[in-house]
Amino acid sequence: MSRPPLCVDLRKWFLRLAVSFALCACSLGLAQEVKIPPTGPTEGNPSKIHGLEAGVRAGYGFGLINPEGYTDPEGYNDHLYRINNLIPFWADLGYRIYPNWYVGAFFQFGIARGMEGCKGYTAPQQIPKCSGDDLRFGLNVHYHVAPDRGLDPWIGIGAGYEITHWKMTFPSDTFSGEFSGVEFVNLQLGVDYRVWRAFAVGPFLTFTLAQYSNQFAEFIGYHGLHGWLILGVRGVFNLIVD
Repeated sequence: MSRPPLCVDLRKWFLRLAVSFALCACSLGLAQEVKIPPTGPTEGNPSKIHGLEAGVRAGYGFGLINPEGYTDPEGYNDHLYRINNLIPFWADLGYRIYPNWYVGAFFQFGIARGMEGCKGYTAPQQIPKCSGDDLRFGLNVHYHVAPDRGLDPWIGIGAGYEITHWKMTFPSDTFSGEFSGVEFVNLQLGVDYRVWRAFAVGPFLTFTLAQYSNQFAEFIGYHGLHGWLILGVRGVFNLIVD
């Protein structure tokens, strides 16, 4: 029996690590003493986070679900438009209505990696240069379990829209396309470690489920459900902590 590809091993390893870390962090966060220095009329009142909140994220994405589509008639590749991996850069901007609840918008720019269309070409005159990007934007809601503690586990859910650009450049020709459609849901899990009163940092995990539905995707049959598993680090700044 042949050994599974390295990317499959990495997916399993990252997923197990993320789940284990999140469970441990949740337990620690619930048990930990209050770390944010209390202020206000009495020293017994914990600090409250509210107001404008901004965050940035970076990480790595794995294509867990990929739609079936056009097959190269030359037989070079069965999934010509598939993007296996992604390097995402993500921004959040929203409002902490209460210390536990955040509502806001997100925007992600991702650099495509592991494009299937570039595989299978061996002759020097056939090897293409491949590039692509993935844009995601929409709204999300977070619930923070322990906002007044040093370790604050949180969960989130959101939805939005996704646009993917794909390009193959050969010595004599260039092929490109754009896929777009609704992101039905994204599920998020993370832990914030409060470095100081207004700033926290920690790991996060996101799973998305979307479907391309624009004219190009429909024409080539590339309109099945697809999804990303994204793991990374998130930094967040809170304007008001009192």
